[in-house]
Amino acid sequence: MSYDGGSVVHQRIRLEELVGMSGAEFSMDRLPARWNDEAMTSELDFRQSAFEARIDPYVEQLEHRFDLFEYKPLSLIDRRLCAQAWMLMWAMLAMMAVVIVAVRL
Repeated sequence: MSYDGGSVVHQRIRLEELVGMSGAEFSMDRLPARWNDEAMTSELDFRQSAFEARIDPYVEQLEHRFDLFEYKPLSLIDRRLCAQAWMLMWAMLAMMAVVIVAVRL
């Protein structure tokens, strides 16, 4: 479908009557679309799968980093809590020994 100069001018005048000057400018600045210009679903599916194939390694690497971020502090907290529990147990045993010695005297 080709557009000659007369039909474009006629369309612009008609659009100005219907939607005003700014609406006509907006509409006429766009290129006319044809069926071969439209994106097909199969093409979009192909592009999406290609994009997912490119981005998947980065997503997996990011997930691995988040896993490390989650588990590393937890293991550090576990070790510190365990050490604190042992220190508390030894401190209680020492205090019990001091109390026993004080009672016997």
